[in-house]
Amino acid sequence: MSSGPSDYSDARPGPSVPTVVRPNVMVRPDTIELNKLANKPAVFDGSTPSPREWLDGYLRSIEDNQWNNPTAVKYFRTFLKGDALDWYDWFIRPILSQTLTLETVIQLFKENYLGSAEKARLERIRDDLEQKPDERTCNFIPKLAKLLREIYPR
Repeated sequence: MSSGPSDYSDARPGPSVPTVVRPNVMVRPDTIELNKLANKPAVFDGSTPSPREWLDGYLRSIEDNQWNNPTAVKYFRTFLKGDALDWYDWFIRPILSQTLTLETVIQLFKENYLGSAEKARLERIRDDLEQKPDERTCNFIPKLAKLLREIYPR
C-alpha cells in the first residue's frame, strides 16, 4: 500500500457538490449504486407484490442500506413501475421538495394502496389472533404491536 495521495475524496461537500468516488467518476453524495445494495427492494407495479409486502420490503431495505430520509424519498420511485409509477408521477412528483418526508410518502402510499379493505382485513386478523400454547410471549407481543400499529398508525 502506497503512502501517496488518495484517489478518493475525504471531504464531505454539500448536497449539490459532486464527490469523487473513483478516479474520473463524479457522483452526488446521495447517489446509490443499485448493484451494491445490501437489500434491493422489489419493484412494485400497483398490485404485485402485494402493497403491504412491497412496503414492508422497502422499509427493510431503507434500514439495511442505511438510507437517510432524503435518499429513501428520492429512490422510492426507482422501485415502482406501471400503475404504481403513474400514481407516483401524478400524486407525489408534484409535491416533491427538500422537505417532503418519507413518512408523508408512505402515508400517501397507504391511503392509495392500503385503504379500508386492507384495514378490515387487518382487523379480522387482530380479532382471530391468539397466542399459541407453545408461542413465547416475547414473540407474540411484537407481532401484536406491529399489527396494531398498522391498524391504528396514529
